[in-house]
Amino acid sequence: MLKQITLLHQLPRQFVPSISLSLTRSISTGKLTPPVSLSFTDTPKPSPQEQAKAQPIVVMHGLFGSKQNWKALSKAMAQRLNTRVLTVDLRNHGESGHSKEHDYANMANDLVHFLKEQSVEKPIVIGHS
Repeated sequence: MLKQITLLHQLPRQFVPSISLSLTRSISTGKLTPPVSLSFTDTPKPSPQEQAKAQPIVVMHGLFGSKQNWKALSKAMAQRLNTRVLTVDLRNHGESGHSKEHDYANMANDLVHFLKEQSVEKPIVIGHS
């Protein structure tokens, strides 16, 4: 997953907005620290015996947000799509671990670690900011 994020820099400019390239380069320290533990809410699919209508969904909050911002919507998505929905507090937010390092590379690394811990494969990832 981290390789996919790094590969964004290798795409032709018409596929990646120039502002995201410059922000990623200026914010990222390039130094990965050990992942922090992410606090999360797991909304299970309501009908386990029925086929899910979507892959598991992982929701990340925006700046100054927390997993609580998505409480009602995560329940609605789980109900409507009969799928598992996980909402996470990113590093240095809400109930998750805190670190001096706070950049996109480390936040992505935290999420990859979290997905492995929770045995979530091929999720739909929703981010809001």
